[in-house]
Amino acid sequence: MGEVQKPGEYQVPDDTDLVQLLSKAGGPTAFSRLRGTTVRRVMPRSVSEGRPRIEIIPVDLELALRDPSAAPGLLLHPGDVAIVPRNSWYTWRNVSTVVRDLAVVASAYFLYLRASKP
Repeated sequence: MGEVQKPGEYQVPDDTDLVQLLSKAGGPTAFSRLRGTTVRRVMPRSVSEGRPRIEIIPVDLELALRDPSAAPGLLLHPGDVAIVPRNSWYTWRNVSTVVRDLAVVASAYFLYLRASKP
């Protein structure tokens, strides 16, 4: 989920790591924050313990992509959900788009005022 080219549900072999899953999803987008990647894993419990425990595992995918020998990829378990969050540039892009649109409207308005004066 999150900032990958093709988010969705993927069936992968048992020995798949997070970097391989990222590759299968088309890689990160320009607005992904790979250092903040997390994996949500449901930890099984016995019937007497009640509901299963959810574990959130932080993963620095940027380090794993830069130097595969320094940080081995996290092996995925059945039911794992990988989440690649957005970086701060995403917000700035949206803000700059709004500012640009407002500037176009303001320019058109001032051109109209100038043209309508006798």
